[in-house]
Order: sequence, then structure tokens, then C-alpha cells
Amino acid sequence: MKTAESLTTRNYHDFLIESLCDSEEIASYIETVLEEENCEPKLLLKVLENAIEAHKKINNISELAIDNYHKLYKGFDYTNGDEIFTFLDLLKELGLSLSVNVKNNN
Repeated sequence: MKTAESLTTRNYHDFLIESLCDSEEIASYIETVLEEENCEPKLLLKVLENAIEAHKKINNISELAIDNYHKLYKGFDYTNGDEIFTFLDLLKELGLSLSVNVKNNN
């Protein structure tokens, strides 16, 4: 018998993956995490994992994208994503920010 908590969690995950089939939603999702103060590196990896899962669901992902995710994941094992977050901190100190946008394929 499934508990109400497990049903709710699974339904939310399904909803999240379904919503991430839209590239605009993925961009917003990633950008929101990058803007977080003291973002946990594992959270960024989870966001990217969810984006990949959504793209797999609609058969819209290359092997290169999957390989790059795995490289990033392995790199986080060694550095905890320090390079990415140091870069974001530097941008903030320079009065800049990073945005994530949907690539125009024209």
C-alpha cells in the first residue's frame, strides 16, 4: 500500500518532468537555481538531471548532452562545483548576472 506522502511526491515529480518538456520552463528552472544565495551544488545537478529526464521523455536529447552531464557530475565530485559558483559570485561582484535563455535555432 502506498502512503499519501509517496503518492504526492511521485505526482509532483511527474508534474515537474512534464513541465520541463518546455524549453522556456527549463531555462527558468536553471536560472532560478543559479540565482539562489548559497546554492547547494547538488541542487544544480538535480535540476540538470530533471532537465535531461524531460528531454529523454520527448526524445529530444543528444548523446553529447548526456555525456556532458556525466562529465559535470564527475567534476562536482572533485570540486563541489566551486568553479561555477565562484564564477557566479565574481559576476555579482562586477554588477553582472548570468541568464539562461532558449537558443534560437534560426
